[in-house]
Amino acid sequence: SDKFLPNTRAYYEIWLDEKQVAGSPQEEEPFYGKTFLPRKFKIGVAVPPFNDIDVLAQDLGLIAIVEKDQLTGFNVSVGGGMGMTHGDKTTYPRLGEVIGFCLPEQVLAVTEQIIGIQRDFGDRSNRKHARFKYTLDDRGTEWFKDELTVRLGFELAPPRPYAFTESGDRVGWVKDKQGRWHLTLCILSGRIKDTEETAWLTGLRKIAKIHDGDFRLTASQNLIIANVSKANRPKIQALLKEYRIPVPDNWTALRLHAISCVAFPTCGLAMAESERFLPGLLDRMEPLLKEADLEKQTIHLRVTGCPNGCARPYLGEIALVGKSPGRYNLYLGAGFTGERLNKLYKESLTEDEIVSELTPLIERYGKERLKDEPFGDFLIRQKVVPEVRVGREFHNQRFQHQIIT
Repeated sequence: SDKFLPNTRAYYEIWLDEKQVAGSPQEEEPFYGKTFLPRKFKIGVAVPPFNDIDVLAQDLGLIAIVEKDQLTGFNVSVGGGMGMTHGDKTTYPRLGEVIGFCLPEQVLAVTEQIIGIQRDFGDRSNRKHARFKYTLDDRGTEWFKDELTVRLGFELAPPRPYAFTESGDRVGWVKDKQGRWHLTLCILSGRIKDTEETAWLTGLRKIAKIHDGDFRLTASQNLIIANVSKANRPKIQALLKEYRIPVPDNWTALRLHAISCVAFPTCGLAMAESERFLPGLLDRMEPLLKEADLEKQTIHLRVTGCPNGCARPYLGEIALVGKSPGRYNLYLGAGFTGERLNKLYKESLTEDEIVSELTPLIERYGKERLKDEPFGDFLIRQKVVPEVRVGREFHNQRFQHQIIT
C-alpha cells in the first residue's frame, strides 16, 4: 500500500483544510503520471487454506505459498472483478487467473509492472469497460504474460500447488502461533450502532479504551479485536457481556457468513434494498434450514442493491442482486471457496418468490447432499444451474429449470 500511494495531496486539501503555502501546484507522479489509472485497482492477499478475502475477485491477487512454516513466495492471479450492468452482456464478473509464482523479494516489482500494464493499456474511453479484467480479455492472457515478462526482465515461475478449503471469517476467540488472542465479532452487514438489543458503538468504544492491541476490519464486514493480551481477555469478555455484544455461537452458519451492501438510502446506485432487506430474509430462511438440519452448514449468501458487485454477489452460493424496488435477480451455484462464479437462476423476484424458489432446493440439499458437499456444488451436480468459471460465459444460455419437490 505504501509503495503505490499517489503523491497528490488533493484529498487533504479538499477535505482536511490543508492549504498549499509554497512550491509548484503540480505534484510529480513518477509512476501514475498525469492520467493515473483508468479505474480502481484492487489488490488482495490470501493465505491458504483460507480464502477469507475472495482473492480471485481482486484485480491482482497474491496467494501465499507456505512450505514447512516458511513463506516461499506468492502465486499471482490477475483480472478478477465483480461489477457488471443489468442488460449489458459486454459487462460481467470475472475470476482472477493464476499466471505464475514469484519470490517474496519480487512482489513489489511484479505488482508495479502489472499495474503499469493496466495504466498503459486500460480502456479510458468507456468507463464500463475500463477495469483490468476487460484489458486481459480484450488482449488475451498470453499477450499479458509476454508483456509482463518484457517489463520485468524475467519470467514468472510456474504456479505452486495450493488449496483453499475455507472462506469467510473464523468467528470467536482464536489463539495464534505466537500465543496472542484475537476475537472476531460477527456484525451483520458491518453496521456498528447502538440498538435496543445491543450497544455495539458504546461497547466497542469502552473496549478501545482498555485494549492494548489493534482493531482490524475484515472483507466479510466483521471486526477483529486483535492482539489481545492474556490479562485483557477477561476484561474484554466482561465488557462484551455488559454491552450485550454477542460472540454468536448460537447463530446459524448462514447468518454468520451473510454479506450485504448498504444500498438504500445511502447509495445512489441502489435499485433495491440490501442491508435493510437482509435481516428479514434471514429470519425467513433460518426455519427452512432448521427443518432440513442445516443450521450449522455454511452457505454463502450475498445481497446487493444493484449489479455493481460491492458485496461480491457473484461468488455467493445464493445471491440476490437488486433489479428494482422490492425485486431481485436470484443467482445460484458459486464455489464454496470462491473459485467458481454463480449463475442467474430466476429474474425479478419478490421476497415471497425468493423464499418459494429456495425452499425446495434447501429441502433437497438437506436430504440428498453428499458428505461434506457444499450447497453450490450440490446445485451444480443436480444441474440446477451450469458451472461458470470464465467471466465471458457468465451470460450464456441457462438450463430450463424444473424443480421436482
